[in-house]
Amino acid sequence: MARTGIYKLKNPHKYLGNDSSVRYKSMWERNIMNWCDNSNTIIRWSYEQIIIPYKSPITRKMHRYYPDFYVEHSTKKGIQKLVLEVKPHSQVLDPARKKRVKLHEVKTYVVNEAKWQAAIRYCKRKDLEFKIITEKNHPYLKRYNKK
Repeated sequence: MARTGIYKLKNPHKYLGNDSSVRYKSMWERNIMNWCDNSNTIIRWSYEQIIIPYKSPITRKMHRYYPDFYVEHSTKKGIQKLVLEVKPHSQVLDPARKKRVKLHEVKTYVVNEAKWQAAIRYCKRKDLEFKIITEKNHPYLKRYNKK
């Protein structure tokens, strides 16, 4: 799933940011862009426009986290403002639960956890909701679930 490219907007008025170079880093990101661009319930959206500082538990230094999407979604209850991260389901599971654990998996997981905790705090301050989207919990990604 490491295909990259430029997403061509069909509804550029909905996109917050430079609409001439919306780049995706995976087919899952492209599919979420397609959903945001074409869904009648998505009012506005952007890709990697939010910057959240976080401290890496590996380097113990401050870094910048760019969540994948900001989305304003119209629901029956009103406008839902979301910060979304797109990840394979395998990367949101704690590798300590596995029988065989690889060091790079543990490092990736603890750094992601630090990013996500920073995102949760950021969203709470800004009255936003943080969600992690995987192939198991989003309809536009379910069809790419290999299992």
